[in-house]
Amino acid sequence: MNGENFIPNDFFPYYPYRKGQREIIEKINLNLVKKGHFLLSAPNGTGKSIIALTSNLPLVYRKNMKIIYLCRTHSQNDRIIEELTKINSENNKSISGISIRGRKNMCINDEILKEKPSMKELIKTCQKLRKKDVKKGGCKYYKLFKEDDFDEEFNFNETQLEDFLREFRNKIIEISEIKNKCQEFDICPYYLTRTLLKDMDVIVCNYLWLFHPFIRKIFLKDVGNSVEDCILIIDECHNLPEAVLDINKSTLSLNRLRNCERLLKKYRPSQASEYDAYRPFHSVVKKLATFFSLKEAKFQIYLKRANRKKNPLPELEKFQPTHYMKEILKATRVRNILHFMEVITSAKTFCSIIHNAEQAVEGHILRDWLGGFIEFWETWYSHQDDESYFYGLSKREKKGFVKISFKILPMDSRDFIKPVLDQIHSSLHLSGTVIPEVYENLTGLNHVANNYHQDTMEYPFDKKNVKTLIVKGVSSKNKERNNEMYMKFNKKIDEILSSCPVNIGIFCVGYAFKDSLNSKNLVNYQLRNLIENKHSRPYYEEFRGTSTDKNNHLVEEFKSHSNAVLLGVLGGRNSEGKDFPGKDMETVVIVGFPYGYKSAYIDEKIHYYDKIFNYKGWEYAYLEPSIRKANQAAGRPIRTDTDKGAIIFLDKRFLDQIDYLSKWLKDDKVLNVINDVDGQLKKELKAFWDYKT
Repeated sequence: MNGENFIPNDFFPYYPYRKGQREIIEKINLNLVKKGHFLLSAPNGTGKSIIALTSNLPLVYRKNMKIIYLCRTHSQNDRIIEELTKINSENNKSISGISIRGRKNMCINDEILKEKPSMKELIKTCQKLRKKDVKKGGCKYYKLFKEDDFDEEFNFNETQLEDFLREFRNKIIEISEIKNKCQEFDICPYYLTRTLLKDMDVIVCNYLWLFHPFIRKIFLKDVGNSVEDCILIIDECHNLPEAVLDINKSTLSLNRLRNCERLLKKYRPSQASEYDAYRPFHSVVKKLATFFSLKEAKFQIYLKRANRKKNPLPELEKFQPTHYMKEILKATRVRNILHFMEVITSAKTFCSIIHNAEQAVEGHILRDWLGGFIEFWETWYSHQDDESYFYGLSKREKKGFVKISFKILPMDSRDFIKPVLDQIHSSLHLSGTVIPEVYENLTGLNHVANNYHQDTMEYPFDKKNVKTLIVKGVSSKNKERNNEMYMKFNKKIDEILSSCPVNIGIFCVGYAFKDSLNSKNLVNYQLRNLIENKHSRPYYEEFRGTSTDKNNHLVEEFKSHSNAVLLGVLGGRNSEGKDFPGKDMETVVIVGFPYGYKSAYIDEKIHYYDKIFNYKGWEYAYLEPSIRKANQAAGRPIRTDTDKGAIIFLDKRFLDQIDYLSKWLKDDKVLNVINDVDGQLKKELKAFWDYKT
């Protein structure tokens, strides 16, 4: 098909077009053909995924390019694969596509997985095991991909590998299909997937693959295209600025230091020539471990003596790296930072030998404690004078003990995003809750080298199907949180339960607030009692730390009813990562204004953004990420043109920040403000649900 002169209409599988779809598809296509960048703000139900694919696929065949489609979650990845399958079946096309996962999700080597390594450690461990012979502890699942290294014990030879790959080429590939096949024949699913990338038209993955510099280099090599020959689509793009900052953070804890010290004691060098690197390095690690232990002991004493309500232990404390280094140099007895870094980096080779020796002795795969330690200090040194990086001392209480760690946190997402946008052929950014001005600035999209365009799609459905209510008289502000206010919240929810004969999602500002609504002090107005006893509704509650499988089961049980209640939190997996179309959830209650926790890191981001974004720090670093949680939760029930839904904001402060609510929520024909009058909320909702559309 490459080289054929296709147009977007050749790929669209859902006739007739919904309102505005065809026009926006053609507009995007025209912009991207000119090597442009496009930000599309579109409400739920407008078909953003199919708009993105339909507008971009003609470029794949005209210019022999690849689409890299970035999503935040695996379930979103799977939806793109479903859309590609639909395009092929409805339009008689032969598009190839695959959804890829990282090593952690694709690895089938139990010896690696049981150690629960970090992403960086897994990359290093995997790299070392691929180089080793299987009989000497190497990974048996990688053996198929080694050149000239086949034996009778293995199921395949080189010709059979090619036959195996041929089965997956030139088609839409389900990730479960690959994993099942690979487990059957002891083949690494991760490397099989990477081998297939060069044959794929569309590659669906998460943000990490393109916005972590080291991973991007490897990824593009596998893809077989340069950045300039790729088209980028970013779904749920409002998450991108914070995601790239999280991807590129660095941490050092006492736990790592103790493991480093253990390994250095255990594997003392046997040859005199190795002592030059070993002795000073071991000394630094040992003294740093002592330094961390003394710090933890100091904070432990504070924890016991202080009035923790009046003077709580700050969870994250900012420090100046150059000043703090003086304390570290004194503790480690190293004369200056250049000497310190020389000691750290000179031991790289020796530390690699120790890691390999430990794995050989233990007979299974281990975390690379020493390598991660060295990488942390390299990051420290590289960015110590960079005002766009936050250096902090983290203190957290765990089972009555204080645990500390150093954290190096980037603050400027443009450093990681704009270099990609400047090189990529074209990009399309999609979101239903993005605030264009904020996103353009945080990504550098408004300063890219190529043509940039921003557009907004109007809400496409009958506005009589949607009711948005902001309720006065209640507030989740900290100083107003008491039993009287929790009682008022639950009385408002009682009115909602009385008037909405449908599945309801209730999302609170946090787990502690959610628990307060269920306090026994509220007696008959305890939330669970209202739901289960007064209104006889099935009750499901989301808890912190619940496994994915257990939560999925909870959600499916909730969806199986027609009048159930799901209680969760804003920013949680059910308020953002799950869809509830049709009758799965027809009313959403947002309990409280979701201002986030104010840490030293957030304060520093506000200060930094004030300098570079003309005093927009509080808005960009604090307000927008907070209210985005409410916008995301509000969109759960409205996913198709036939959905009907009510969204209730229980906090008077939503009126103060109404400009930041998604446009479709504050439409004059959709939004009402409810005064603090008993029964008024119930009356409004009953009229909405009694109305037959």
